[in-house]
Amino acid sequence: MKTDVEGKLQKQTLTVVEMTKKIEQLAKQAEETASLKERVEELKSVSTKLDRAESAIEKYKQKLEEAGETRKQLKALQAEHDGVLVKMKDLEEIGTRNVGNKGQIQSLRDQIQTLEGKNNDFNIERTRWEYEVEKYKEEAESLRSEKENQSQQVDELQRRVRDLEASGGNL
Repeated sequence: MKTDVEGKLQKQTLTVVEMTKKIEQLAKQAEETASLKERVEELKSVSTKLDRAESAIEKYKQKLEEAGETRKQLKALQAEHDGVLVKMKDLEEIGTRNVGNKGQIQSLRDQIQTLEGKNNDFNIERTRWEYEVEKYKEEAESLRSEKENQSQQVDELQRRVRDLEASGGNL
């Protein structure tokens, strides 16, 4: 029985020694983490404005790419629409030849009117998209200019900091 107690005591002593080592390691890691956190905060404050500008530029780049894709789709739809108009004219000619089928002619005319309405809607939508694309281009250019100005300001501030550090921090 005494041997069991001594064995348990040795195991517990070993556990305490291992835990003490782990605590010391964790304390060192905590110190390193605190030091690294301070450095990260310093770096974050310098790059925050540039990150925002780059994010906005990426957003507008994506919108411009989407607008380009939309423009391609609009061109494909325009080509399809032109083909439909040709078919409609052909059908209208066939319909006028078949005077006996007045119901069919009226149906074709109704289809033509519907397609013409869709064509007008399509043209309005295309005009709106062209306006949006132009607006996004202007906004992207404005953001590029703003980013460039901010980059110059950061460079100037960094130069001043270096000059102050070189002069010993005296103003």
